[in-house]
Amino acid sequence: MVKKVFIALFFGLFCYAVALVAFMPLSFAWEQIQRWVPKQQLPVQLGAKRGTVWDGATLVKHRYFNGQVTWQLYPFKSLFGANFLDLSVRAENGDLQATASLEGLDVALIGDLQVDLKMLQPILRKHRIDLGGLLTVRNLSAVIDSRSGLPLTMAGSARWEGGPVSYPLGRKRQTSQMPPLAGLIVQRNDEIVLDVNDEETGKTVMQMQFTQDGVVKIQIRKRLLDLADAPWGGGGSADDIVFKVQQKLI
Repeated sequence: MVKKVFIALFFGLFCYAVALVAFMPLSFAWEQIQRWVPKQQLPVQLGAKRGTVWDGATLVKHRYFNGQVTWQLYPFKSLFGANFLDLSVRAENGDLQATASLEGLDVALIGDLQVDLKMLQPILRKHRIDLGGLLTVRNLSAVIDSRSGLPLTMAGSARWEGGPVSYPLGRKRQTSQMPPLAGLIVQRNDEIVLDVNDEETGKTVMQMQFTQDGVVKIQIRKRLLDLADAPWGGGGSADDIVFKVQQKLI
């Protein structure tokens, strides 16, 4: 009899704890996080919040991003390898729709992304580069390291609609109207590589490499300058690398 009472009590307490977590208001959960983690150490700031930890929405503020994030969590589905997260991010300069599942201890993401490259202005401005235009990434798949939050692998296709680009050339600034560019995201050894091609000819104009320690490397070929009708007195072939950028992104 005592054993049955103990089991019933334990089961009742377990259900009560699950219910508390499942229906915990998002605003309350965020207050508890802020008690344990100093505000200056948090990677983002949250604005208006609604819903619960499992089914909620909030305004997120980051130095590169301001927008609304909504999600639905299905933690028990992860036990069967199914998607445990539906995620939607909508901002003035971008849009992301994604689902997530577990791959071992890491997180596998599948989704589509649209972003205005003006979002990267804080980084590009350091190198006196100014560009915008919509970048669309389709069939994006990535595996995220659960410990560091950095991508381990990534694949997908990308297209930039083109537009005005301004960059330093000697002591002057050059402004050009660029045609559409297409790219393919692939995994090469431990680096995620984006090969960018002229959409019309299919030839490479630029390459971006993202290392597992969060460093972005950009190499621009002379062919890109030719597309931009930019003056170049160095000669060489269209495949020569004429400009390099390396930046710690994360």
